[in-house]
Amino acid sequence: TSSYRHDSAPISAQRCLNLYAERQPPNAKTQVSVHGPPGISTFATCGAGPIRGFRMLGGVLYAVSGTSLYSVSNAATPVATQLGVGITGSGIVGTADNAVEIGIVNGSKGYLYDTTSGFRVITDTDFFAANTVAYFDGFFLFDRSGTDQFFRSDLLDGATYDGTAFATKESASSNVQAVINVKQVLYVLGAGNNSELWANAGAANFPFQRLPGGTIDRGIVAPHANAQEDQGLFLVGEDRIAYRFSGTQPQRISTHAIEAAWQKYTAVSDCFGLAHTWNGHKFIVFTFPTQQVPLYDTTSWAYDISTQLWHEKLSYDLNG
Repeated sequence: TSSYRHDSAPISAQRCLNLYAERQPPNAKTQVSVHGPPGISTFATCGAGPIRGFRMLGGVLYAVSGTSLYSVSNAATPVATQLGVGITGSGIVGTADNAVEIGIVNGSKGYLYDTTSGFRVITDTDFFAANTVAYFDGFFLFDRSGTDQFFRSDLLDGATYDGTAFATKESASSNVQAVINVKQVLYVLGAGNNSELWANAGAANFPFQRLPGGTIDRGIVAPHANAQEDQGLFLVGEDRIAYRFSGTQPQRISTHAIEAAWQKYTAVSDCFGLAHTWNGHKFIVFTFPTQQVPLYDTTSWAYDISTQLWHEKLSYDLNG
């Protein structure tokens, strides 16, 4: 019913690959059934890829594919339209929107798109390299890559920045990996074992202030190693353990077997998370895309919130 491959195989060598378990009512013929999740089919083609991020705005789907931004029409046969080029790199991008503009960051530059001004690079000299972007009460908020700081845009203006409008994560010395808005609380997640919770206090210049007691003795393993679902924040911590956060209290959700596998990984800095729903099940999936593993092994792990069981995901080509 779940993946639990212990280092000592006689203890447990159980593997659940591309399957998930489902509890059945007492009068069913079996108490637990196992089902296959959906596979992959072509929805639309946006350039040559890889797909690096999505954002819905105004009922339109936007996708970053390769170094370009596309819009995808809502039609029986969706059509992708290229809107701009020059988004350097090939890894996952951070995206957010303020109901008018889409903000995109790739770890070195920032980009904006809206239907009036189109696609453009953020050229303000007070904009800094960032891996993540969040929208909060009219502001875009960014981590300042490689530092213990995060900064904001001007109000409802993703193109303009003030060099004095920043804050420092001061409760412990570790760089800021990511900023995430969770139900109007800003999680400022560190690269070490320290993170902070901030909220909009309406202060001048920089309206966000750290909440009293808003510190967490956990960080995040990579800027995009998180997903939100079911009123919670799920992430892989800097200690390579998966958690569900409610306020300042982390709840461990990974198993010893999965944690032992993750401890052996040498490539974790590009780990990313996503959430999706299928047949009433809500899944959190963590993928380590550049980690090399033996043939038929996997680096994508899915957690079923309803059953609290894990399974593995693996894609095969036409040759197996």
